[in-house]
Amino acid sequence: MDIIDKRILIELSGDIELEVNPYQMLANKLELDLSEILNRIKVMQEKGYIKRIAPILYHQRTKYKYNALIAMVVDENDLDIIADDLMKNPKVSHVYHRKENPKWPYSLYGMSHGESENDIDLIIEEICHKHNIIEYKKIYTVREWKKTSPDLRYLLK
Repeated sequence: MDIIDKRILIELSGDIELEVNPYQMLANKLELDLSEILNRIKVMQEKGYIKRIAPILYHQRTKYKYNALIAMVVDENDLDIIADDLMKNPKVSHVYHRKENPKWPYSLYGMSHGESENDIDLIIEEICHKHNIIEYKKIYTVREWKKTSPDLRYLLK
């Protein structure tokens, strides 16, 4: 990774303006050709430096006033299939796998968003019914303190 890659990562980790072509804006800002920006991003994705490029949803500022973490007990063999189904749901913004332990058997988590508690229940009903998930917890968000990406200006010195 050279200095240009680091500059691209720093810019991608910050606020990006809503534009028709944000990568052209990035190219202009870094005084590079668009094709070079796109190629470098592709190479960094292939190397695993960039997992994904996606917006951060501040769901508390949207019409989705009900937000709940769904924690599920799933068979390890079904984990990828169920996680894929969760990721396909537009009202689920985060999907995580964590190791379970004897006091907390839940291993798959999805952050769900809705305009009502019923919306959350429908998400749970859909995924649990489809995959025969019997054991789950629904944990509503009470308050959100911090939601940011890491500031790569300090991490990539």
